Amino acid sequence: MLVFNMVDAKRFMVGICALVMLSMGVGPVTAKEVRKVAIFPFDMIVERQNNFDLLPPTANEAEKKRLLLLNKKLGELLEASGSFSRVDLSALSEKIEKASPIFECKGCDLEFAKEAGAEISVVGLVRKSTSVLINISIFLREVSSGKVIKAGAVSIRENDDAGWLRGVRYIVRNKILAGLSQ
Repeated sequence: MLVFNMVDAKRFMVGICALVMLSMGVGPVTAKEVRKVAIFPFDMIVERQNNFDLLPPTANEAEKKRLLLLNKKLGELLEASGSFSRVDLSALSEKIEKASPIFECKGCDLEFAKEAGAEISVVGLVRKSTSVLINISIFLREVSSGKVIKAGAVSIRENDDAGWLRGVRYIVRNKILAGLSQ
């Protein structure tokens, strides 16, 4: 006859639960790696169609506000994933402004990200082809190697806040966070 006291019964139940979890493929809980990211201001290119100046050569006031909105939303989405932590770039704002557009600065983003203590540089680009055709691209590069580790792009046909935000959410969900352990 087996006799269990309460301590033995608890140990037995914990052991059974552990065996059930392991048989279901659930392993021990480990801490998620959170990587520091430097998210640079989005840049914008306004393309000229057939050498005609149909569009103004730079972003209009509403689009400039949307670029800031995209930057904020991208940071929120990456941090909400639990995989990334945004570093503060405010101390480098003057250097970043002088080097802009960041997508053309030949690696200055990596230098700035390293200086800010980030492991990953995040650069975003909005390309306006027509008044309603917008392409949004986001690139994540490892600071130590310069290698692109994640990238995504989407074409949208809405030149408004809702369309631009939908594009960033799509890229983050389907391209950047895809394949990361959540």
